[in-house]
Amino acid sequence: MANQNEMKRFNIRMPQDMYERIERVAHSKGVPVSAFINLKMDEILKQDEMVRAMNLMTDPVAMMNLVNSMKELNGEVPEASQERLEANTEK
Repeated sequence: MANQNEMKRFNIRMPQDMYERIERVAHSKGVPVSAFINLKMDEILKQDEMVRAMNLMTDPVAMMNLVNSMKELNGEVPEASQERLEANTEK
């Protein structure tokens, strides 16, 4: 977690009942409301990153581009990705 100098302060508006629910859960876990919100936001961002990674892994075009990029970085010659992809998707 960031130190006090790296923190950004901002106001957030939410319905009173939502705040009370968040406050109850935060206090039941022994953390301040702001820390609880930070933890939950971090979880959401990590889930989003995981979804993007899973989408990348299941998208044949994106995966072929990634493989070819890695080959180029390693000094290898990438395969004819478009022709190979078309041949694989027609099957």
